[in-house]
Amino acid sequence: MITLITAAVGVLSSLSALWLSIADRRSRVRKDRLEESERACLSGRQEARDRERAETALAGAVDARLMSRSPGGAAGWLVAVANDGALAITDVLVRYSGAAMADPFDLQAGSRGKVEVTTAAAPPRLAELAVEFTDAGGRRWQRRLAGGLHLATLSAAGEYEWGPARLPVAPEPGVWAAPPIGGHGPRLRLPAALALLAVACLVVLLVRH
Repeated sequence: MITLITAAVGVLSSLSALWLSIADRRSRVRKDRLEESERACLSGRQEARDRERAETALAGAVDARLMSRSPGGAAGWLVAVANDGALAITDVLVRYSGAAMADPFDLQAGSRGKVEVTTAAAPPRLAELAVEFTDAGGRRWQRRLAGGLHLATLSAAGEYEWGPARLPVAPEPGVWAAPPIGGHGPRLRLPAALALLAVACLVVLLVRH
């Protein structure tokens, strides 16, 4: 009888160990898959940030300011456009309230240009002033004098649609919050039940004998 009890306990212990081994393996596989997914996500985010920085680097060197021809602006107002980058920009267009203030022109690297603003407002409202241009990579941008550098996309109707303002991108936190991996709370229920069953069988056999 003792031999039978010992054998039963041994079998249950082996089953419990086998179940724990399987649960641990599944946990490791899930953990590896999650880590691989996180690495791919981080890599994709980094590539997107690098691409955005590279795009913005060319356009970020273009500056635009409102200037008065004389103190108080009595003689009129100008928009001064400066290309401080290393490459030329083309099709530079100054707009006020959506209307072009002059024909498009090009600016070589390190050059300046000025366009007179025709408006009854004194001074012109910065929120209504914008400079559009195409960088050396063929991307169309809009520099708003009130603040903001916007990349254009071409709509199905063939019109430019301005995206959100490009700002410095803050680095992602180095530590990512993730759900617990490999927790054994629910997975220990079956092994625990087997152990309890083994103890119960042993108690019953001892009582009978």
